[in-house]
Amino acid sequence: MTLRCKPVDMALIIKSINSANIGKIVTCIKYVGTYKDCIGPDLWEVDRLLMWAPPPARRLCPDSCLMPIRPDEIKEERLNEQLLNIA
Repeated sequence: MTLRCKPVDMALIIKSINSANIGKIVTCIKYVGTYKDCIGPDLWEVDRLLMWAPPPARRLCPDSCLMPIRPDEIKEERLNEQLLNIA
C-alpha cells in the first residue's frame, strides 16, 4: 500500500461522491486507515468537515481522493520543465 499523502500535507480534493467537496484544500492530520460505516479504506483525518454520503459530515477523506500539495515538489517540477524547454 502506497499512500499519496503524508501527515501535515496540504492536499486538494480531486474526486468525491459529493461534488461540493471537489476543489477544497485540506490538511492531512493523521492516517486513520478504515473507519466503521465510512467512505472507504485509507482514510485521513483532515482539518475541515466534509459532507459524504450518508451524512453526517466527517473530518475524514480517502487518500485516493486527495492530491498532495508539496511546494518543494512543485518547484522541482517547474525547474525540470524549464530545463527541458532550454534543451
